[in-house]
Amino acid sequence: MVVRNGNDSFYTFYFKAENNNIRIPQLHIVSSFSKQVLKPQEIKIQALKKRKDFCGVLAADIKIKNSQVSNYDGNNSMVTLSIDAFEANIEDIVFPNVVEYGIDSLSRKFAKVSTEFYIVVDSSSKELKFTYFNTIKKQYVFITIPTILKDTSVTTQSDLNPKEDNFMKLKKYMMMILSVFFTIMFLLKRDFFYLIFSAISIITFLTLFIPHKEICVSQGSPLYLLPTQSSSISTYVDKTFQTSLLAEREPYTKIEYKKGIIGWIKNENICKD
Repeated sequence: MVVRNGNDSFYTFYFKAENNNIRIPQLHIVSSFSKQVLKPQEIKIQALKKRKDFCGVLAADIKIKNSQVSNYDGNNSMVTLSIDAFEANIEDIVFPNVVEYGIDSLSRKFAKVSTEFYIVVDSSSKELKFTYFNTIKKQYVFITIPTILKDTSVTTQSDLNPKEDNFMKLKKYMMMILSVFFTIMFLLKRDFFYLIFSAISIITFLTLFIPHKEICVSQGSPLYLLPTQSSSISTYVDKTFQTSLLAEREPYTKIEYKKGIIGWIKNENICKD
């Protein structure tokens, strides 16, 4: 990482050690102003005190941006996490005492790492608790995430961003208000202008209640957690069936497989006519 302040530049290098000690080779730093050579150095590694709840991550800080609990199957729930970490080996994370876990996406920009995780836990569990080692505080820090599925009708992976449903409700209310307003104005003013906008508002309002399009899903289709190439597969479709098309994001289609189990299939898995 390079931080520039006027004519001065500050370089930060990150290394991951696989042995007890690490030897850094000679480094050449070249800029438009000068060239610097750093001599080889040997850094001694200090062992951490072992903990059963340690997730294997060392970081200057970890922030949980978003967490969501959804139904995974009859016995388990799935927790989706959005995490920002700083100066961290987040790719080495291990969640203790869970059924399954994986990384859906990971991006690194300088010292900041942003990632999306999915964790499958027993549906009887109330929380997911683990520790990471904070390199600034020089101590273990607890992270606790609730894993209680409050309402399967709401928390079934409707989206990683729960604001989508609220926005749809807002659109319905707005179109209803506009429809009533333009209709009243037409009755009062008898102006053709208000009649046109009243008709447009009513038609738009009614389209918001049109049922989802029905599609056919092929047997054996993998159901993905997210509409991304790196997404993990939550399950496979056991038989060909009809379902509602909930959303589209090329080349994926969002469906409800079984009650409470929602995910994404590839468009190639939609039955051909």
